[in-house]
Amino acid sequence: MKSIIKELSLYATAGTLGMFSFVGCGHSEDTAKEEAVTEESSQEEVTDTKYFDVGEHLFFERYYLTSSVDSQDIAGGSVSIPEGYSVYDIENFIRPYCYGSETGGYDVWFLNDVPVEAEKVYNEVLEIYDYSEPGTPVLEKSDAAVQKVK
Repeated sequence: MKSIIKELSLYATAGTLGMFSFVGCGHSEDTAKEEAVTEESSQEEVTDTKYFDVGEHLFFERYYLTSSVDSQDIAGGSVSIPEGYSVYDIENFIRPYCYGSETGGYDVWFLNDVPVEAEKVYNEVLEIYDYSEPGTPVLEKSDAAVQKVK
């Protein structure tokens, strides 16, 4: 009977040690795999491009005016319209000034006239990746877009 108990305890100890060694190895491999997948997905997020058909990509750029505190009058300015886009809307935004408010500048909204491919960029204000930058025109995907540009 003692020999059976010794054998069982020996097998139990060997089995327990074997399980711990497998769990330890498997855990580090799984962790390394998860880290690699996470790293790959975060890289994909940054370089992710998306196709937008005509009229599907809308974004804005904010243009600030100098305030009256700076005691400078604005006599002119310019807005660069990205290739493949047109101005969709212009809105002013206000900012607090003394006991009232004043126009702080303008948000110029752009809408794509031709199909574009835009890349995700990091939006620091919202702390997310989005498509808030102009895309690259993709003219070969649409004959109508080529005629529209000409």
